[in-house]
Amino acid sequence: MIPLDELAAKDPRILRIMINEGYTVTAEHAVSGKQRSMPVRSLHRNNPNFYKNPRSPYRFLVAEPCARELLERVQPKGKPGASSAAEGCVCSDEPDTTSAPAATEKRPGTLAAAPNFDETWQRIQAMTLPERVDLLDTHTTTIQHLARNPDRQQQETHQALINVGADGALSNRSTILEALKMSNEEARRYTDQMVEATNRMIDTTALLVDGNLCHQDLLDQVADKSNGTVIQHMTRVFLLGYAFMLYYNREILTSDLVGKIRIRFTSRYKPFYTPLLSHLHEDHLTLERVFQGGMRALQESEINQYAIGFLVHDIGKVEDIEYHEGEDGYDRAKVVRHVEVGYTALRNKTGYSDTVSMITGYHHEYYGSNDGYGIFRRLLQQLYQQHPQVKPRKFPFLITYDKEEIRKLQAPAYFPAKMLEIVDIYDSLTDPNRRYRAPMEPKDALETLYTAFVADQPKVDLILLDVFTLFLRDKGLLPADDIPAEAVNW
Repeated sequence: MIPLDELAAKDPRILRIMINEGYTVTAEHAVSGKQRSMPVRSLHRNNPNFYKNPRSPYRFLVAEPCARELLERVQPKGKPGASSAAEGCVCSDEPDTTSAPAATEKRPGTLAAAPNFDETWQRIQAMTLPERVDLLDTHTTTIQHLARNPDRQQQETHQALINVGADGALSNRSTILEALKMSNEEARRYTDQMVEATNRMIDTTALLVDGNLCHQDLLDQVADKSNGTVIQHMTRVFLLGYAFMLYYNREILTSDLVGKIRIRFTSRYKPFYTPLLSHLHEDHLTLERVFQGGMRALQESEINQYAIGFLVHDIGKVEDIEYHEGEDGYDRAKVVRHVEVGYTALRNKTGYSDTVSMITGYHHEYYGSNDGYGIFRRLLQQLYQQHPQVKPRKFPFLITYDKEEIRKLQAPAYFPAKMLEIVDIYDSLTDPNRRYRAPMEPKDALETLYTAFVADQPKVDLILLDVFTLFLRDKGLLPADDIPAEAVNW
């Protein structure tokens, strides 16, 4: 076996051939000695210098026959591409993403790429499931390595986080598209590896997310990955939502956030929540009624599952992707359908937790507004038919951290979905790539949230919106002078 760095040093064209034509290399772990085959193109896309990184836990090796064949191809006497691959020289079936795509036979069981997705989507779609799992595991290893490196560069860290979001969303999308054609039992078995790899990757990503969203550069860089507006949106929402959760948790644990909210509860918050819990006597309308059990810190396992829910929250757009990526007029039926499709696919076709599927199904509920939609309305209708004595808006609590409490009609709103609603709307308003409106500045987007989604009609949660505003301010994403007059400014 020949080290890839030595082979590439002989002629830079060798690496380009390997990328263009879908070669694989053997990745050997320096400690365990475990080997696995990995696509060069995926490794290069994740980190162009992957094979010459002295801190990498892997050595990248090329079989000797393959190395000889590659060296022959770059010699002046021969024409590149004239010889066939030698024995032991393996090419993957990833499409060439560096030149105009040639017509190729479609892999059985895969679907045609949506026209608004670029070759990155085609490449991941063409992968086998084990290759997608390996791709996510590579990102997990990269994040672990960066987290241990105190001298890591911000650009490298940002790129790693973007890769986690974009490739995580695309890999899940591809796998779920294939699973939709299977029975529920077969689909869950098929997607198990993807679910496990995504869980590992998201769990590890917490090591970097919290400290790396204090720069607008990270969110701006997402636009450079031209994977279509839906995937860019899912990536930004995942990163911003993940960081928002970690900020919320830290404030709950280390500051007097809850105390400040209590001080302002009667004057600022009670008027907002009174119509939502109108059956309660005013003396009984407390913070503990708004948040069942009171506002509390999130457990690590909850943060992990919430973050996965944020990552795949729009996975239901797979069926109508041309509409969601295109310029067609608003079609409410299609918009509503993406929530139902996403919830059903995640719940029935994968091994993701109910938390993940419920976040997907609840992130447009908007406190029962006519503008909202989601699975809770169907659940309510079924329960009202079974229990006619239960009346609308007679919930003991408004927001719960426990999904089982929603099923028992103890609360109409699910905490992570209420967080996601805010991040989702904010990103949609500020998205630089939305085709149907000019992007708003952060201040204008927040003013729209406070006006159209709070003052005009309660849709998003006011307390969480205030915390989100403080998050943007403290992370440097919103100048202190730009905090809207409607917001709280502690």
